Amino acid sequence: MRKIVLAALVLVFLAAPALAQEGVPASWTVTKNVLQSIVYADHRTTFYCGCTFEENGDRAGTIDLNSCGYRPRSNGGRANRMEVEHVLPISWVGYSESCWTDGHPDCVDTKGESYAGRRCCYKVSENFRTAHNDLHNLVPSVGEINGDRSYYPYGLVDGEIRNYGSCDFEVDRRTNTVEPAEPIRGDAARMSLYMIDRYGASVSAEFYQLMTDWDRLDPPDEWEFERNERISNVQGNGNPWVERWKDYLKEPAAAK
Repeated sequence: MRKIVLAALVLVFLAAPALAQEGVPASWTVTKNVLQSIVYADHRTTFYCGCTFEENGDRAGTIDLNSCGYRPRSNGGRANRMEVEHVLPISWVGYSESCWTDGHPDCVDTKGESYAGRRCCYKVSENFRTAHNDLHNLVPSVGEINGDRSYYPYGLVDGEIRNYGSCDFEVDRRTNTVEPAEPIRGDAARMSLYMIDRYGASVSAEFYQLMTDWDRLDPPDEWEFERNERISNVQGNGNPWVERWKDYLKEPAAAK
């Protein structure tokens, strides 16, 4: 029954004139709605902290902080808000496009002033716009975590800094590094590797190596396979870094 309901929801969104390349939602509003209403329809937990949240359409949902033992670091208002986060910072895709650094002739505001960055690339670059709305790179997150993570890369943080109560997520502002919990490192890695391969995101060799290590050490679980399938049903493409594990995990142990 669950799959029937989800399939019906997918058909509703596919019938709407709001899907871009390969079914990637053409607007950020639709993207957030699809993520909550289809991808996480019956899996309402945030990515980093495992907090439950209530859907609110294309707007920010409400976090149940008691469900995960979350303690706000400094921004209680944002901590209570579920936000949609880009796992691989979308600016990393933008850096490879001239519209991010130099702007574009079409990027002029009502006062005649030129602008660049995310706003400009979203307007003039189909590659950036599609990358921005690609569901494979999006997760529900506690708003405060989303803000504190910023555009920092994943890495290993010395010590076990606990600034968010029971949430196992560290931010080291000395090195501009964030460290997610071990059980989701593979998930984060496969989303990141997908974006690097598909959209030409700019990353260091060290970061790429770390992501391949995390992919190897933390294989997909049942939910990650299910999430990939749901997104594939909407967009028409899966994440190869997730899908290649299907056959591997089926192989007899002696063959690995």
